[in-house]
Amino acid sequence: MDADVRTITIDFFSGKLRPKNKKQGTDYSDLTVSSIFRKIALQDQPPAHENGPYLFEIRRLILSGKRYFGEFIKLRRDQIPLAGAPGGSERDLELEEQEGLLEKNFFSYYPDHELLLFHKNGHASSASRLAWYLSKFSEPRVVFDSILQPDPLRRLMRGDLNPRSLEIRFAPPSNADFFPAETWNRKILEILNGSAGISMHLHIRGDGKSRDPTRRFLSKDMKRAVAELCELGALKKAQVTLEEQDTEELIPLDLIHDRMYSIQDVEKQGRYFVPTAMRVALDNAYHEKRDQIIEIFGSDQDKLA
Repeated sequence: MDADVRTITIDFFSGKLRPKNKKQGTDYSDLTVSSIFRKIALQDQPPAHENGPYLFEIRRLILSGKRYFGEFIKLRRDQIPLAGAPGGSERDLELEEQEGLLEKNFFSYYPDHELLLFHKNGHASSASRLAWYLSKFSEPRVVFDSILQPDPLRRLMRGDLNPRSLEIRFAPPSNADFFPAETWNRKILEILNGSAGISMHLHIRGDGKSRDPTRRFLSKDMKRAVAELCELGALKKAQVTLEEQDTEELIPLDLIHDRMYSIQDVEKQGRYFVPTAMRVALDNAYHEKRDQIIEIFGSDQDKLA
């Protein structure tokens, strides 16, 4: 069967551990996200965990050189759709008793940086679902935060750039204790929880006609609040307009658009991706962003064995 080539997106995430509740401390000794992967890799058949109509599991997890390769599986065993063709009849999909519809994401993980590269597949799972699965193997919970490109984040936090406006949409964690007390994010989350809402869309701007800095600009604490939400991976939209204090030049930033990702072409054999080709694509994505990864993580331990 002839192979064809498809374009895929690979997203970059930073793996971290956070307490599952406010009673849990933050001292995890030597536990890391990579140590959880190591524990799973030693198992002949890692367990599947259920969430709604789906089962999730990791398959073919191996350590190759300085990175893990694996496949994150979503198996649907309930509400199976029918098969059919345009203008034709419909029929049940014939599945064995324990079978279901299977979708997968390919991924690689670099322990040196606690760095996840995750193949985006809208029919399968997300990095947050993988974090949920890994959290089944540890006392603290696993989170994967999207990695921002270095330059936009630096510009956001520059002291000579004042925030004129921001527009954010986010679905923050339900536990306000993830934010320090008396911070803007903590207060907003408490308001959201008190309303029984699950997401919030805010558009805040200063008075551009005023020459009074206290009216013209938003509080600089807002920049830290946006960066904090970015680090949590909670933002769905984050557009900030900054003003250069000497020239009054307006600088728009779109922090979601500036997340780190890579576009790769991958061979597909019939309906399915070739696993070896996916591994090559993940490696190519890493090397494409290698310089930025080193800049962000401050490490030169990036050569594959």
